[in-house]
Amino acid sequence: MVLPFALAVLASVAHADGTTNYDPVEAKAARERYGGPERKLCESLRPTAIENERKAVSKIDGHIESVPPDQVRYLEDEFQKARVVGNGARLELLSRTPFYYSWQLHNALSRLTDSLTSVNQPSVDSPPVHQIKSAAFVASSAQFAILAFKDYSAFDRNRTPRIMSEGQELVDESVLMSVAGDMAQFIVCTADTLE
Repeated sequence: MVLPFALAVLASVAHADGTTNYDPVEAKAARERYGGPERKLCESLRPTAIENERKAVSKIDGHIESVPPDQVRYLEDEFQKARVVGNGARLELLSRTPFYYSWQLHNALSRLTDSLTSVNQPSVDSPPVHQIKSAAFVASSAQFAILAFKDYSAFDRNRTPRIMSEGQELVDESVLMSVAGDMAQFIVCTADTLE
């Protein structure tokens, strides 16, 4: 109870002092004066960040076994039928097929790659605004690829032989877990180009 009150008092003092007024010229000068290392990081990161993420996701996708085309058709058809009627038992049976988890993961990684690709696509928004919006979507939707990867990993650990080594699993999972943070840094760097 004391902390919110103290924060409110500090905010009112700062506002009364006039320090909350934003001066774009002063803000730009402060960024140039104090933001040297961050600016250098952004200058090196921003041009290649999206392509590096796409390559990393593609590399992970290459570690997963391919799903034969006839199995892809079967899984897509059965999954759709089970979803339309809300048949949980049918979905449960489908999840026990040998290629279900690799199919799900390939789909999740494909959607993530498509989202990453959209960051640099033309839009009605200005390029930085579109990039910020698209990168925010990537950051928020990366969790679906992470969940699919965790499901796949659990399935893979319980079969013989495994497709992925334990070390590769840890590396790939950490790469997917870093996507949201990488996109947050990309957003910060892109926002700096707006002023």
